[in-house]
Amino acid sequence: MKRIEQIAAVFTAIGILMKVLLISGGAMVIGVSLTVLAVIYYPYGLLYFNSIPINKAFKKESYKGMTFLRGFGTFGGGLIFSILSVGTLFKLLQLPGAAVMLSIGLTAGTLFLVATFVKYLMNRDRSFLRKMLIRTIIIIGVSGTLVATPGLTLVKIFHRDNPEYIKTYEQSTMNPNDRDLQQKAEETRAKGKE
Repeated sequence: MKRIEQIAAVFTAIGILMKVLLISGGAMVIGVSLTVLAVIYYPYGLLYFNSIPINKAFKKESYKGMTFLRGFGTFGGGLIFSILSVGTLFKLLQLPGAAVMLSIGLTAGTLFLVATFVKYLMNRDRSFLRKMLIRTIIIIGVSGTLVATPGLTLVKIFHRDNPEYIKTYEQSTMNPNDRDLQQKAEETRAKGKE
């Protein structure tokens, strides 16, 4: 993993720790760090994974020796990692849409992992593929863990100082069509932050 990924991952862990310890600002740290990862992975995945500087992105010689499959794979991998980063962000902050993003990202990520592993076994550019395998396993592992963790568990951990919110959140998840209950849950969440 490159330095910027490591720094963003460390800040994500710090943000999660802040939320667990009920220190304010944890959500902001998580939001910024995972957004940085998502931006690096998607628009710049092809450049980032192939160590092409941004100022040389439009120069033909920057892509010399790169196969179409490697270019397509790094662009696709970046897109998958970006979806998983945003899905992780949404899950940690209990925002709607997290399950869909994580499901799509994990399905595509698993296929990407298998394809990368097969290429690795074929002895083609092993150092590059080893880095992609490690990166993919870590991202899929974290995302898979979050998919397996119920939202209520995260609410109980991150909002343990607000038992009224936990109760209304649990009721609202059991009755997803009750708009009044959804509103009450959001109000008790906001009240607990004061």
